[in-house]
Amino acid sequence: MKRLTLADIPKGDKEGEYTLQFRKGILQGRKDLMHGKTISHEKARKMLEL
Repeated sequence: MKRLTLADIPKGDKEGEYTLQFRKGILQGRKDLMHGKTISHEKARKMLEL
């Protein structure tokens, strides 16, 4: 499995440059997905009482 780093996260899009904090959040999200650390949509809705 490839190790993800900030270099793998885009620096921005057509709307502008991403902040470092935002890029770190994307990186952490991708790592969580790779390691199966996710919850179902239904469970999230229950946790948020939606």
